[in-house]
Amino acid sequence: MEKGADKAPRKDPSLSVESYHAMQRPETGNQQEEVEDHLSHTLPFVLVCCITLLGSGGLIIGVGPFIERMVKDGYFSDRCNDRESGCAEQYDAMNPIFNGGFQIMTWTSAITGILLTAWGPRYNATIGMIFLTIGCGILATAETEDGPNFFMMGYGFIGGGGNLMYISSFHFANLFENKAVPIGILGGIFNLSGLLFMLLNIPGVTIKIFFSGYSFVGMGLVVLVAIFYPDDSIEDGEGYSLKFPTYSHVSCSRVYQEICRPEVFKAVKSTRFLGFCVLFAWCTMSNVVIGGLVESLAASKSSDSDSLHIFNGYAYPIIGNSTFLFAPMVGYLIQETGFALSMTFCIVFTQISLALCWGPELVSQYFMLFF
Repeated sequence: MEKGADKAPRKDPSLSVESYHAMQRPETGNQQEEVEDHLSHTLPFVLVCCITLLGSGGLIIGVGPFIERMVKDGYFSDRCNDRESGCAEQYDAMNPIFNGGFQIMTWTSAITGILLTAWGPRYNATIGMIFLTIGCGILATAETEDGPNFFMMGYGFIGGGGNLMYISSFHFANLFENKAVPIGILGGIFNLSGLLFMLLNIPGVTIKIFFSGYSFVGMGLVVLVAIFYPDDSIEDGEGYSLKFPTYSHVSCSRVYQEICRPEVFKAVKSTRFLGFCVLFAWCTMSNVVIGGLVESLAASKSSDSDSLHIFNGYAYPIIGNSTFLFAPMVGYLIQETGFALSMTFCIVFTQISLALCWGPELVSQYFMLFF
């Protein structure tokens, strides 16, 4: 018998319980980190996307179904005199609602950055949702006798209030290392929210019923953003955590400090920045004018009520708001190539849209919507 043959076989330490748990610890740790990452990054961003869908200023881009429902509800039908409702004059009377409302949204957006610096995203977003709720209340109670300017104010409150919240949401992109795609997603959802006005195509859903109901949505958003949005903007590399509201970060002097930085003055004076402002202003102004005239242009090119209903109620919001399909790709394009290429496309498409407005038939307006 060999020496030591009667000894018990040596236990392989790799099979011990301790070793087994030791091997599992790294994987468990990785899983825990992944869960924490979702809780502090992905889930907050998903919630922001849902809030943006329901409450951004992009709601007012759904002007096609909105105007079409106003025609069906008989608003400003007196402009047609003895003719059937839906005449070109009736559409013309309602043009200021979108054009003026969009201007309210634009100028509100211009000061949102200043307000965001002064008192942070929580108060910005909360005030914005209060304005949205007021705007819904105005549209729910407005009558033809109040005039288009009253409707315009309500429409503008929805757009302006929505953008107070929307612009206060972009800092959530700092939760991710690659910010271009999240920003593109938020930009796409801005346009996607305009499709919500397609609910006005449902028979029996009048302007009063829709906006009375949506005012309750606005109230819910007021509470949600007041609880969920942080006091101060999220910085690069930070995670999200729910915190109780405070006033310690509110500082109007911080606005002055941010605006008066030397690099800000240097950027404003640069030819590149001024050129961007001019080109962007041209593209934006052109699209706003087109957006406000689409219904009137369609009415001037076709007298068929069914064709106009399909164009205004479905084609306009679906095709016109399809930007949400391309916005993430545009964000990726900007990240990879810079702004020049995407801005060139924007200018070219804007010019094509303007040219198609002069088309003789309604079909030309369909092509215009694509651009």
